Amino acid sequence: MVYVPLVAELRALVNRLPKTATTILTSKRGQPWTQDGYRTMFNRAKRKAGIKGKTFYDARGTFVTRAAVRGLTPQELATITGHSIKDVEPILDTYTARSPELARSAMQRYESGTKSGKWGGKYARLVPSKSR
Repeated sequence: MVYVPLVAELRALVNRLPKTATTILTSKRGQPWTQDGYRTMFNRAKRKAGIKGKTFYDARGTFVTRAAVRGLTPQELATITGHSIKDVEPILDTYTARSPELARSAMQRYESGTKSGKWGGKYARLVPSKSR
């Protein structure tokens, strides 16, 4: 089982729900969903919403992409998705490759690091000067 702390908005919603089990996603009998149970419920909701061509793995890839853009490390992602770090890397490679959001995030962190002096300017010398 993977332990994932809830974000504040979801925690507030869950706190308003009747407590029927120690896990959030449960069957009608109050048992935690199995992977097949999750897939079944996902596909039902997908059909009801008219969504085609997506699997429940796509939701995880979307989360990994958005979390990586926000700066979560592969170790953190592995912890909250239930993967090994070795398994997270191909997901990151697939879903975050050439992402404009990830590029912007990287440059913002870079600029923040250079302004704060974290990198001491030594990397700035790696950029060729325009004047000779």
